[in-house]
Amino acid sequence: MSASLAPECNEVKERYDTCFLKWYSEKYLRGAEKDNKECAGLFKEYQKCLAVALKDRGIDKLLDEAREDNKENDARLSASKTGYITARWDLVTRLYELAIFAAEYGVVIRVARGVVGLTALFLTIFVPIVFLARKETHLVSILDSCIRRSTAKPLAASSRPGFGLSAREQLRRRGSF
Repeated sequence: MSASLAPECNEVKERYDTCFLKWYSEKYLRGAEKDNKECAGLFKEYQKCLAVALKDRGIDKLLDEAREDNKENDARLSASKTGYITARWDLVTRLYELAIFAAEYGVVIRVARGVVGLTALFLTIFVPIVFLARKETHLVSILDSCIRRSTAKPLAASSRPGFGLSAREQLRRRGSF
């Protein structure tokens, strides 16, 4: 079993996990019992311990906002389903632990640094290439217009190879086709 990210809650979590896994494997999976009443007290104790740890770290406000945003989903899913409440709360405790882990190890800051680094890389490498490509395509169009003005013949009849002639016509003129 995994340790709680709030070290002060490790003992309570271990007792709850043991109780839950015993109930789940011995009673729920065999169809003997649908509600986990025997672990409810341990769960509430663990939940209180986590609530204190979340409040100390300032994560409780983020969780309240997420709950507020998902009220419709919770209302839709809150119909009584067998074992749903216990399994859901087990997942919620894992979510609490993940939130504490992310806060302690600076996951958001690392992601922000990565985005800034990749943006800087993009700006230093790819943007100059785009400007260079625009400049080159502009020069080619200027060269084409100068050649068109300087030749009296239409481009198809031009004697200069590579300007206005298809590959087949160029090969025919060289005698290679």
